Parts: sequence; structure tokens; C-alpha cells
Amino acid sequence: MENYEIEGIAHGMHYGYCRRDSHRLLLIKTGAGGTIHGDGGKYLHIAKRFLDLGYGVLCCDTPLEMKDDESFALAMAIAKHLLGDGFADAQIYYVGASKGAYQGILYGGEMEQIKELLLVNSPLTVNFHRQTKALRGMQKPCCIVQGSADPTYNFYHFLKQIPNPNLFLQTIPDADHIFSAHQEIFEILPEKFFLRGVK
Repeated sequence: MENYEIEGIAHGMHYGYCRRDSHRLLLIKTGAGGTIHGDGGKYLHIAKRFLDLGYGVLCCDTPLEMKDDESFALAMAIAKHLLGDGFADAQIYYVGASKGAYQGILYGGEMEQIKELLLVNSPLTVNFHRQTKALRGMQKPCCIVQGSADPTYNFYHFLKQIPNPNLFLQTIPDADHIFSAHQEIFEILPEKFFLRGVK
């Protein structure tokens, strides 16, 4: 895709980005072992839409062999490198899928530069108590999206009991873990959440 085929690798993590003179950055964190393009090019499609809106875009994969905290920290380090002096005042909009969503739940709330999070199909059976604790303390807008055909969907209902006005919960009927038959819906989720107040 034009302006997005820049790729690199840092300590085992692949990333692709388009750098623009913008303090707004869309950071996409894939599922475990996922690629920066995504199934059917879904991450590239999302990237193009936000590049057209003037955002910078960074997509980082989630290597299977890397610890979660290290993987998240490395993605933020790459974002800091790309934004340079603008990192301190950056507005980062975080999209996480599967393991990327899990990492966003655990660590995204701690990063001042991350303003909002969209987290899709986090594996809720993994450290569920840690995830719910982090969501209880989330101090920024955070949208949790779960497909009704996701293997951990039964745990999703417990999230509705978390008394936090910063959480927005959305179910996508019949969507499986990778949105295999719902790619178009997946691709518009960032626009629907992050641009919800834009006329």
C-alpha cells in the first residue's frame, strides 16, 4: 500500500509504519504470531484510513517468544523513536487484537501518551483476575469488543459487572476470534470508536 510499505525489525519484533508530522498516532498491536498486515490485509486497510485522516500509523507484531511486558514496552519504544521530540505530547490511539488486546489491558492504562484503547477479543481466560483488576482501574476511554463466537466469550459477561464509566463494551454477533467472516466490521471498529465525537 502506498506510504505504508516501510518495514523494520527491532529485537525480534517486526513493525511497519508511515511517519507523518502529526502528534496523533494509531498504534496497532497484533495477536500472538500475527503479521503487521493482518488476515486479508485488515491492518493495512485500517492504516490507510487513518493515514488519510492525518494520523501517523505504527503496527507492531506480537512475537510468540517474547514476554508480554517486553513486547508492549518495545512497541512503545518504537513509537517513541518514530515520534522523536513529539512523543511527550503525543496522542496515541491503541488498537489491540487478541494478545495485543491483552497487553493493552494490562499495560495501556499506565502510559500517559495512550489516550484511548480499542481492545478486540482479548483471551479472557488468561490471567482473568489481572485483566479485570486492570480494567477496574482504567482511567481513560477503553472499548472492549468481543465476538460472540470467540472461545472466551462466556467470560465477557463478567466484564459487565465492572463499575467503571470509562469502559465501553460491545459484542459482535457470530464473530470468531479472528473475525474470519467479519473482516469489514473489524476494519471499521477503530473509526467508530476513536472518531465517535467527530462530525
